[in-house]
Amino acid sequence: MSANIEIVKQIAKAFQSKDKEGFRSLLHDRYTFQGPVMQMSSPDEAAEYLSKCPMVATYQNALYTSADDKVVQVFDWVVSEPFQETFRMCSVVTIKDGKVFREELIYDSAKFPKEFLEQMSQGNCS
Repeated sequence: MSANIEIVKQIAKAFQSKDKEGFRSLLHDRYTFQGPVMQMSSPDEAAEYLSKCPMVATYQNALYTSADDKVVQVFDWVVSEPFQETFRMCSVVTIKDGKVFREELIYDSAKFPKEFLEQMSQGNCS
């Protein structure tokens, strides 16, 4: 398995366990994130988002492939609190200097409860 896939697995584990410091340590200083309802433009913004997020979820059934500096991860994100839902997601992660440089997350945002979509679009998950 490639070193880049291992980095993606580590960041997923840190996100799942809400390990803000571990999560932040895996992000490049110029990290950016793009999703269906929100964007982040710094690693500190992403770490702060993680610390506020009330959702409890696990990554399941993950599949990975990599080429050059890109890793594609397809997985089920199973939310257990404060609502229950399973989201099939795909992330395209760019690795630079051994850290996550860019992430694009693709999923069906219509499955989120309306109040969470509103909070997420404002960059507030609390």
